[in-house]
Amino acid sequence: MFVSIGAEICQQIQVVSCDILDSYILASRQCFPNAEITLDHFHIVKALNESLDAVRKSLRKTYQTHQEFKNIKWLLFKQAQNCTEEQTHLLNLAFEKSPTLHQFYIQRNRFHAIYQSATDAENMTHLLNDWIEQATKLEHPKTNKFIKTLQNWMANIASYANTFATNAVTEGL
Repeated sequence: MFVSIGAEICQQIQVVSCDILDSYILASRQCFPNAEITLDHFHIVKALNESLDAVRKSLRKTYQTHQEFKNIKWLLFKQAQNCTEEQTHLLNLAFEKSPTLHQFYIQRNRFHAIYQSATDAENMTHLLNDWIEQATKLEHPKTNKFIKTLQNWMANIASYANTFATNAVTEGL
């Protein structure tokens, strides 16, 4: 598809945003050799949310009679300041039963804040490495998988702070 617009145009593209798929990244590098490739932050946060939800699911499975872990999935994905009093109360009940879930929630919100506060890719890399150091202490397989993703794609994730590029518009088509 991009070949049809010509190599000269493709070489002028400065920024590309894509999902975390090797094929997308490879195609972007081949078609747009001068572009900074940014991984869409929605997909990065989604991967983290999936890790958090895996912890919630394991708690639901282990503690089937405990209502604290039921119906909180979407609350876990909200930032604390956006929760109502009732939602905060429900989360706190779950956190009392599982300090691990609480720590995951704290780390998820810290991660979200990095996207809002990073001043450039170098700063974001530093903040993400600090986050990784803290998240590693959770010692959970799902977190470890997410950390590995961050480490593998750090430069492309951190470039968001330089480009603010997202592929949300194209995904909405």
